[in-house]
Amino acid sequence: MYVAFAVALGAAGVAALGPLRAHWDEPTRLRLILLSVVAWPLLTGVPAFLVALFGRVLLDHARGLPIPTRVSPNERRS
Repeated sequence: MYVAFAVALGAAGVAALGPLRAHWDEPTRLRLILLSVVAWPLLTGVPAFLVALFGRVLLDHARGLPIPTRVSPNERRS
């Protein structure tokens, strides 16, 4: 889960910095800059997170590890 989050955060950071650098000298395109700073991290961060998470599940399955599930507090064994 940590790796998936780190991949998503890195992709979002790169995606946020690209449009800022590309349009930094153009103050007339403020709406475009704001849209790209919001849209690109979402369009890259979410898929990166899902791919990394899916990869973890596949690797755990290949190793024979059980897929983690949530357990309610009533079902926990002491």
